[in-house]
Amino acid sequence: MAGWRNGGALEEMGGTASGTSDQGAVAAFIGGEGSAIGADTLATGEATLEIVDYGPVTVVWGTASVFSAAVSPDGEEATAYSDTYGGVVGADLVFTFSADVSGGGSDRDGTPETAASTTHLFAVDIADFSFPGGPRVLEFDLNRRTDGFTVPAGGNRSVASARVDAEGDSTYTLALADSETTYNSSGVAVEAYGLIA
Repeated sequence: MAGWRNGGALEEMGGTASGTSDQGAVAAFIGGEGSAIGADTLATGEATLEIVDYGPVTVVWGTASVFSAAVSPDGEEATAYSDTYGGVVGADLVFTFSADVSGGGSDRDGTPETAASTTHLFAVDIADFSFPGGPRVLEFDLNRRTDGFTVPAGGNRSVASARVDAEGDSTYTLALADSETTYNSSGVAVEAYGLIA
């Protein structure tokens, strides 16, 4: 099923069913959003998620990446924002790594503004097993500012895509990708959801 939302593409994809398992449900999501305001802007976003039930274990992989950039003549506004996120419910071990890197001067000095965000997600659920005290969740974050710039080409552009796959006894998947541009802005939002019951 496909449709449109806020002037951008909205994609929805159904799940597949295969295999069997006696373990509980595992649900995961990953996504991000970005926006840029200025004379010339660019926003891109991509999210992918995969959940596979191998029987003894269920494994989750996911990545979301968002980039935005804006530039305007000296004295005019130029801002860029990006954020990504993800999480898993029902897994014994969850690992996430997120990196946010931005660059630019002040928002009105004519310097290009950039913002990039990436989140990687990995999780494992082991049948008939649980850690004492509950699931182990490991989260790592990196935030930094850089002097490197990417200058967007003339105009305003945005591109977004999302994909999710689930293989198991009973599955549900949903992928959403939304992009929007105006005369002085670009924006994206991407999300991927998956469930194996």
